[in-house]
Amino acid sequence: MVRKKKLKKNQSTHLNIELSSDLFLSIKGVKGIFPSYLIGVKPDAFVIIKTPTIISSEDLLLEGTSLVVRYTHLGDVYRFNTSILGENEDPFKVTFLSYPDVVEKIEYRDSPRVSSYIPAALIYKNIEVKGIVTDISVAGCKFRTDSIDQMEELLIKKEGDVTLHFPVLGLDGIREFKGKIKKVAFDNDLALGIGFRKVADDFRNVIESYIESTIEYRAKLI
Repeated sequence: MVRKKKLKKNQSTHLNIELSSDLFLSIKGVKGIFPSYLIGVKPDAFVIIKTPTIISSEDLLLEGTSLVVRYTHLGDVYRFNTSILGENEDPFKVTFLSYPDVVEKIEYRDSPRVSSYIPAALIYKNIEVKGIVTDISVAGCKFRTDSIDQMEELLIKKEGDVTLHFPVLGLDGIREFKGKIKKVAFDNDLALGIGFRKVADDFRNVIESYIESTIEYRAKLI
């Protein structure tokens, strides 16, 4: 009987990452960080990435070479150890990596952030747009909207004070939150990273309880 490895609180056997996510590779004994991105995953088998471009007189991506891979998800940084299984050059260069035994979350944030789906309204100057709060912590949240045309000035400046209105589970009514734009990203929609300026104690307690429950639930799935 194979004994399951005991994991620390910040470790998991699940690779929580989206396709096309940026990856940053480091090779033992080699200076530099080599960028790549995720192409595919077969859990417990292998990970497929774009073969990184490395300028060197020798082939550093030989089968069996050990790597450390880092990536971000929901604003947190993760890393795992892996090794090269092989390469494929047709129709374009990809590298196969071993699926990690352990994925480690690097705790940089003062407050953990979890996924959410909360209908919300954001007010920027005299403009109000509807959207969704897709992750949240006691320090801030991510707000996504497809009302891009109304937010052109914000897209250009990439900063500004905003007000958010959304309901909070366990509290009555729609709550108002003052915040500041920390990050602006654009894909098929507009994603705004927002830092809360000040939060009431009742909101903080509810969010902390929600985050703790979510983390405990995820831990049971490991």
